[in-house]
Amino acid sequence: MRRIALLVTLLLCCCTVSYAFAVPQNLGTTRAQQPKGYGETPNPVTLVGGDTFATATVIGALPYTDGGSTCNFLNDYNPPCVPSTARDVVYSITPTANTCLDISLCGSLYDTEIVVYQNNVGTPVACQDDSPDCGLQSHLPPLNVTAGNTYYIVIDGFGSACGTYSLNVRECPPPAVCDPCPAGAQLEGEPVCFDGYVDNYNGGCNSTPPVYTTIPCDDRTHYVCGTYGTYNAGGTRDTDWYRMTVTAPHHHHRHRRRRGSDWIGDRNLGREC
Repeated sequence: MRRIALLVTLLLCCCTVSYAFAVPQNLGTTRAQQPKGYGETPNPVTLVGGDTFATATVIGALPYTDGGSTCNFLNDYNPPCVPSTARDVVYSITPTANTCLDISLCGSLYDTEIVVYQNNVGTPVACQDDSPDCGLQSHLPPLNVTAGNTYYIVIDGFGSACGTYSLNVRECPPPAVCDPCPAGAQLEGEPVCFDGYVDNYNGGCNSTPPVYTTIPCDDRTHYVCGTYGTYNAGGTRDTDWYRMTVTAPHHHHRHRRRRGSDWIGDRNLGREC
């Protein structure tokens, strides 16, 4: 009897994201260095508040929005992810409770970088050059912060770029709510992703060698509940592949519930990698 391999890639339940804020040296180095002076023309410097950690502009309450030009400041700090000689400006926030911060420079008018330090320049906890959200401007992944520590937000530039920036800091929006997993559903069972995680579980053609989760092919409706998404500060993704073997002609249809569980059918025919 002819056996037909049926591969189905599912986007399952809500996106579970595991972020790490270690600062690899190669983060954001995906484009060529621009000539010095890229951005606006630097202005003569008169020292003002926000030039250093000692004079950082204090963020007192969230949400917080501010703007200005880094061209009015000195170059005091060197981003650890993509080193630069650009002028920078500093803000600080000392949370009174453990929380998660969403820090964005989207809407700025030059090629930005952003670094967050915890308490001192020797402890960077987040650093980004380009953002998937707004291109050459920076938008950090959600940053968990701890009450009683002071976090210094350094707005910097790529290369020697300075320019007009727009800073927005808010608490992270709440995560999406998953549809409930139906009674009797098969649980995916994959470990939570982390930096350096190698998907030998069900990464399908995205794994070497390819690996799948096998599900039965019969006339019942099968629900599988699990998670997928990105990790390593958004640089690595987790995909989930499922395989069934058809031993006789069957008619199935596939339906995906919004943000929830899926049942399986032959609308998504695949091929071996």
